[in-house]
Amino acid sequence: MIAPALKEAELRVALQLTAMRDTHNSVRASSREIARRAGLARSAVVPALHSLANRQLIAVRPGSTTRAAGYLLNFLNTIPISTQKVVLQQDHPPVLQQDHPGPVTGPPLDLFQDQPGPPTGPPLTPPQQLPAAAGAVDIDSRVLPILDRLLHANPKTCDAQTLDTARRWLHGYTVKFGFDPKAHPPDDRILAQFLAVAPWVTLERLLYDLMAERKQPGTTYAWYIAVALQRIHGLKYELLRARRAQLKPIPNPNSAPSAAAGENFTRELLARTAAGVKRMK
Repeated sequence: MIAPALKEAELRVALQLTAMRDTHNSVRASSREIARRAGLARSAVVPALHSLANRQLIAVRPGSTTRAAGYLLNFLNTIPISTQKVVLQQDHPPVLQQDHPGPVTGPPLDLFQDQPGPPTGPPLTPPQQLPAAAGAVDIDSRVLPILDRLLHANPKTCDAQTLDTARRWLHGYTVKFGFDPKAHPPDDRILAQFLAVAPWVTLERLLYDLMAERKQPGTTYAWYIAVALQRIHGLKYELLRARRAQLKPIPNPNSAPSAAAGENFTRELLARTAAGVKRMK
């Protein structure tokens, strides 16, 4: 289901290529012929072809002065379910592959305006609350670098332009598909953790996939981190909570009390002493 994520020219070009395909889901035609058949200007067809190719929805074999370019329609390729081998791993789920990568260029808010109508379908399950014994969760050492990278993410070390792009993406998606059309933008700390999950190209493809699926976001921006961890790395958000609990410093019972704690103790002791003196009178 790629149509909701395509602009009008891209969709019309994709449909025209589908109508012109052969038995191998390939087309050999010039951009002028595609423009003529699709009823579009060639100046609109060429960028649409480039966009479809960048998103790996089609593969392009350049033409020559005597031979038209060739196009392989990847978006029509399917895999029979009966031939897929499903492997269930209870402890270490496999990394989920992105079957329909999105474009890596273009402002996201323009695409949000092309998605009319209310969101449909049930929202993704929000991150579940971890039991009290969160620190006792067994975490595979192989995923510790990913979790630690998120927990130590610092917005000051992020690229300012990427940080701003991610902010516009998450805020725009939340306003478009969420419950609150007046939602505030995410803070820099959440953005830094989101960007620490994977390279921005991968995260942007994930956001395009979510937009095509019209997934309803959670009530907090942590939902995006949870979804990115699950879909890109196959990790549950509770592992991040458990790792945070493991890294939380444990107070030393033998350490000296702070000055504030000493003052409170002295004040409480004096109050108890005064109360005892009054009872003795």
